[in-house]
Amino acid sequence: MAVRNHIRSRFPSNPLDRTKQRPHLFGDDIELFAGLDDDEIARIGERFTVVRARTGFKLGRQGTLCQGFVVLIDGQIGVAADGLPIGVLSSGSFFGELPLLSEMGDQRHRTGTTVLTESMIAVADPREFSGLVRDHPVVAERLHAMADHRRTFIEKVTEEHARGVEVIDEPYPVHVDG
Repeated sequence: MAVRNHIRSRFPSNPLDRTKQRPHLFGDDIELFAGLDDDEIARIGERFTVVRARTGFKLGRQGTLCQGFVVLIDGQIGVAADGLPIGVLSSGSFFGELPLLSEMGDQRHRTGTTVLTESMIAVADPREFSGLVRDHPVVAERLHAMADHRRTFIEKVTEEHARGVEVIDEPYPVHVDG
């Protein structure tokens, strides 16, 4: 409960509007949950709080502790590394899995995320995310695959930025299948 309270205080009512609605919106349009039956999607949805995020709000800052896993139901969120834009997430995308799945225990954001257009997001705190991974093996497999893909991409971007290269030709990993 303390983490949920921290998320609420970190996401003030001005830039984010909370709803009591559970994300029964999850389905085939949310790639991470594609192919799951309705009962499993409903159980997964119980782990999330749905929030409307306003344009310009910073959901995560690079180097800060990750407070939750986010599924983007509707809208666009920009991703930046070392202050430089590296990608845009759109409806159906997700983020926060990389720090929360860290085998080294480092749960800091590897990138920053900023709301580009008013967005509807579903947020699971770290405890709920852990239960999601434990109780839903297909989802866990997809999350681990994406985390590996994004970790490799971010390491490459970081190396390129260190050499002074600001534009990366490769797109930011968004889709579960690579």
